[in-house]
Amino acid sequence: MNEKATGISDNLTPGGFESSGTESAAADVEQATPKAEESAGEVERKIHGIKWILTVGAILSCVFLYALDTTVVADIQPDIIESLGDFQKFPWLATSYALPSCALVLIQSKLYGLFDIKWLYLGFVVLFEIGSAISGAAPTMNSLIVGRMIAGIGGCGIYVGSLTFFSVVTTPKERPIYVTLISPVWGIGTVLGPVRLAKIDWLGLTVWTGWCVSFFMAITFGGTLFEWNSYSMITLWVFVGVLAIGFILTHKCHPFVPVEDRLYPGHMLKNWRLGILQVATFSAAAAVYIPIYYIPLYFQFARGESPVEAAIRLLPFVFMIAFIAVLNGFLMSRFGYYMPWFLGGAILAVIGGALMYTVDISTETSAIYGYSVVLGIGGGCFMITAFGCVSAVVDAKDTFNAIGVLSLVQCLGITFFPAISGGIFQNVGANYIAPYLPPDFSGDPRAILAGASSPEFQSFSEALQGQLAGAIVAAMSNIYTMTIVASGITTLLSPLLGFGKIGA
Repeated sequence: MNEKATGISDNLTPGGFESSGTESAAADVEQATPKAEESAGEVERKIHGIKWILTVGAILSCVFLYALDTTVVADIQPDIIESLGDFQKFPWLATSYALPSCALVLIQSKLYGLFDIKWLYLGFVVLFEIGSAISGAAPTMNSLIVGRMIAGIGGCGIYVGSLTFFSVVTTPKERPIYVTLISPVWGIGTVLGPVRLAKIDWLGLTVWTGWCVSFFMAITFGGTLFEWNSYSMITLWVFVGVLAIGFILTHKCHPFVPVEDRLYPGHMLKNWRLGILQVATFSAAAAVYIPIYYIPLYFQFARGESPVEAAIRLLPFVFMIAFIAVLNGFLMSRFGYYMPWFLGGAILAVIGGALMYTVDISTETSAIYGYSVVLGIGGGCFMITAFGCVSAVVDAKDTFNAIGVLSLVQCLGITFFPAISGGIFQNVGANYIAPYLPPDFSGDPRAILAGASSPEFQSFSEALQGQLAGAIVAAMSNIYTMTIVASGITTLLSPLLGFGKIGA
């Protein structure tokens, strides 16, 4: 992605305005938003033709790689367990990749406002590739986790940078279209105005990062790597509590930064409509990411399919999410109403989650396709809708802060639901299969949950494999209760948004 090929370097600020430094960049951002929102014709994109096509293609290809790496471990988990062992640590592979998004999304977006977007973006691409290389060559589960975390840091930078690029070089009128091109692949990022490094709340960032690491380690390792009443788990939960109090205190006192530069914009807590959008955005992860991880695993156990064959079963679900997300961006821009998307989508997600809860080992494949399509339509309706309508519930001056808050809860949901579902599946699954295991079985029951092609599962007779598969599928169905509950909460809250319109 060089300057000659894409023309990026001449369009680093909103609407393609040139800028020689941070001060002028900040001025350009201030001019372009929200004034540009009031008069879209004042801002004009300067990249056109083949350069623009190549640029968009390059950005989306990077986002695709990041999204691909998000769930690839779910499809090939039997091979990973067979090669590296340490199945108890397996859920951490997903958590370690998504965790940087929770901790760093706000800071990375600020860095894009301060430094040259092209070189910073390329730097994150290189970091992502380094992490991927470490993961591919990892000789142990611990080194694979480290590689995944490095790749996650780089991937998060790609994710934020892609949204930053589209936000600063497109016009306000066309911007939602390009944002929805990214949305079906991964979601949406955040863009904050340019700031200096001295204005970053480093203390708040440090405490928040520590809390994220402690909390997700606790819910991932609890009952798997460590017993719930072990000293290690008690220590982790103590850290969670202490760091939570610490973050509240740093937010309250903000000793090193003025109130407006705190990591979390506290005044946004008073906006209850924005609060509903946050709940909906967080809940959408339960409707989208739980099926992404567990539909392929179902087909491995219930149909004896390979990881690649099982992954193909996701296509109807993913296609509907992508299609509905793009349709949402188009229709909401045209007609303006946003509440029906939350209400209708959440209702469909509840129905789809309930249908997936009823799935057992004998359920027809066509029925599962239908259930996943219903769930995909529901999740696609409100997965990224909040980002498109946030300007209708906050003042223009708070738009970027609101996008940052929404991105934060979205990343929390993307990290939380796969992590907690992995812990539930391992603990509940181990209990479900225990009655069927032969008395002389001395291995770890949780290793059987790695997949139908795992050595532990294959070591049993065909008849016993059928019994174990049925128990595992039954345990897997319980995970969809989180989809039902989370989407149900959104169903109850969304009517309170009213029938307002974007731009009204």
